[in-house]
Amino acid sequence: MRSNRNRPMLSANQQEKLKQYLGLLALEQKSKHWLSCVNKWLNEFVQSVDVQNVSQVTEYLKNLQDKMHPVTYKKEFYQIRRFLRESLELNYLDKIRLPRVNAPLVKIVTNEDIRKTVEYFSNSKFYLRYRAFILLMSSSGLRPSEAWQLKLEDIDFVNRKIYIRVDAKHHTKTGKARVAFFNEKTQFVLERYIKQNKNRRIFNESHFSRAFRHAPLRVKEFRKFFSQEWTRRNGNHAVKEILMGHAQSSVDAQHYLALSEEDLKRIYDKVME
Repeated sequence: MRSNRNRPMLSANQQEKLKQYLGLLALEQKSKHWLSCVNKWLNEFVQSVDVQNVSQVTEYLKNLQDKMHPVTYKKEFYQIRRFLRESLELNYLDKIRLPRVNAPLVKIVTNEDIRKTVEYFSNSKFYLRYRAFILLMSSSGLRPSEAWQLKLEDIDFVNRKIYIRVDAKHHTKTGKARVAFFNEKTQFVLERYIKQNKNRRIFNESHFSRAFRHAPLRVKEFRKFFSQEWTRRNGNHAVKEILMGHAQSSVDAQHYLALSEEDLKRIYDKVME
């Protein structure tokens, strides 16, 4: 079905609406990777089917479902449905309810995994760079997309603090700014790396994505380690949610939002140092 991708099937007006939809999606301050995925999904969709032809759309989605992981299919289906409904006022997919997808078994990430990943790069000429990245990510709980946006002015080395900003050039998954922290071991290694690094943007996404492709841990798994290690050390769950930038839905978490940066750092140091 995707072999027709070079044959546009949208009218000029509909193509403009697709462009507008993608533009509005960017205002939701999603990561560049997510916006790239949605852009790819929708462009392949509109270039493969006549959006007015329910049979064609149904066949297209069936083909996707047959060859995709259920979680990935669900994400793409929801974006296609949202575009049809909000931009083209086509609601024929609204009644479809996808089955629940069983959550995969959670991978346990340990200190030994962190050690092995650091060791994996021991012979690299960029060893200090990779070690600084691993320690920062595993001690702060940053999302990869947040790490790629980091600049020198976002890091307070004296107080071991990271400012995760939200503005025209900085985006987060939740669209909210926050503060994260790192430990003293990370502080020492990161300062050494920064002295060698000539760029204002500290970590390059494409470089690190390639470097960690075959490493013991993938880039996104350092955040998982932070979450699990915090729990293993009996850290407060609501504070962890704040530090990791999760949406605050519980009443308990709402109370902890009133904590100052100093309060959060004091709790962080007690748990993670």
